[in-house]
Amino acid sequence: MKRTQFITYSKDALAREAKAITTLARTEGLEAHARAVESRFRNDQ
Repeated sequence: MKRTQFITYSKDALAREAKAITTLARTEGLEAHARAVESRFRNDQ
């Protein structure tokens, strides 16, 4: 059985960690995960 984990971030915490999260996601080949994080801040720019 595959193990799944969920991590919850506040908006401020996610903003602080977004670069590291997207870098890790892309390194792991998880482009959609990286884009999901980026999309949460697209309208804030």
